[in-house]
Amino acid sequence: LSCEIERIGCGLLWSLSMMVENQPLIAEKEGIEAILNAQLRYKSDLELQIMGMGALKVLSFDPRAKKVMRRKFGTDVVALIMNEHTFDATIQSDGCVIIGNC
Repeated sequence: LSCEIERIGCGLLWSLSMMVENQPLIAEKEGIEAILNAQLRYKSDLELQIMGMGALKVLSFDPRAKKVMRRKFGTDVVALIMNEHTFDATIQSDGCVIIGNC
């Protein structure tokens, strides 16, 4: 997939994750894996990373999503992205929340 499509996908998952009833569905249907894979594929794309981190931050409050993130080494991906975008405050603060929650 292209970066633009992956960016849109991360944004959609972020929007959908804002509804609490969607959070377990996103976790069960491999939404977290899709976000993490997009983040790894396009590490330097700041817009995609902001959307991906936003979605993961919201999902990190859901117990089922936390389990998936732990199992898929999501905090390792988050730390990698934080190292890639050290001067972006949104990436840094969202990353801290995700790591703290997981």
